[in-house]
Amino acid sequence: MKKLLLLALLVVGCVFGSEHYVAVGFLDHKTGMSLVGYARTLKQTEKHDFFIGAGTMIAAFTASAGWKYYFNDAPIQFYSVLSIQGVNGMGGGFIAPVISLGIEKNLYKKWFINFGAISMVRPHPDKPIDFVTLPAININMRY
Repeated sequence: MKKLLLLALLVVGCVFGSEHYVAVGFLDHKTGMSLVGYARTLKQTEKHDFFIGAGTMIAAFTASAGWKYYFNDAPIQFYSVLSIQGVNGMGGGFIAPVISLGIEKNLYKKWFINFGAISMVRPHPDKPIDFVTLPAININMRY
């Protein structure tokens, strides 16, 4: 059922979304635990983005939906992201709330670089919940 819901969200986003977002790097604020990710902006205002996305690592797949907020409008932008991410991998799967903080800089036309941190509440079936924080750096293109 969860996989069907995530697939439906991705299909809706591809049909009704406006901006495409492709990222390559170590983790990503929109696609989470991924080395390569794709996200689609569903609604965008001056300081807010509502998005859905998907990403992959070597042995894991992530689906996400969330909200990005820009704190300022300057050459280097500070942002926060609240999202829910479903992660499936060789060791099983889980759904986790995620908070990301970071900065982004426009490199050239539609190319951006992002630096930040991703924090997630990591549930486990057989032990206490973990709070995991990881660094993130990626280059992305928007079209």
